[in-house]
Amino acid sequence: MATTTKHFDAGNLNFWARLLIFGFSVLALIGIKFPDTPTDMAVDITTSLSTSGFIAVVGILAISVIMPIYNFVRTKPKINFMAILASPNFWIYLGSFVFGIAVLYGINIPDGTAEQIVGAIYAKDWTGLFSIAVANIVDPLVRWFRDRRTEQIGKVSNT
Repeated sequence: MATTTKHFDAGNLNFWARLLIFGFSVLALIGIKFPDTPTDMAVDITTSLSTSGFIAVVGILAISVIMPIYNFVRTKPKINFMAILASPNFWIYLGSFVFGIAVLYGINIPDGTAEQIVGAIYAKDWTGLFSIAVANIVDPLVRWFRDRRTEQIGKVSNT
């Protein structure tokens, strides 16, 4: 039985999109006023990278990212990192980024898992949190390890 195994690839645009979404989201939580949502900006940048090229990306970065950051730094605001860590959005974006990397490794974690986990924690729904963790994280991890073990056993028996 042949299984297809996904391997992490730093050239994967989905990885870069998730990384950009996470980074832009943290910057937005700090107080930087972007002209668009972090998700839309990340999609614009990764799409431009794959289709339009470097000049288009530089234009998007200059208008959508660099100028808002410059304006933010120019006002010299005080940043409250505890408020960022207390924000459920920070944890949702961080979880989405981490789970996105897991998906690139071939672990089939369903979309929306980070939102469900953070929602359960903030609602103090420990039973829901446990079921979400088992169904969406533990089960895919066990399957991934089992498939890898089966694949390695198949390689050893074929030699």
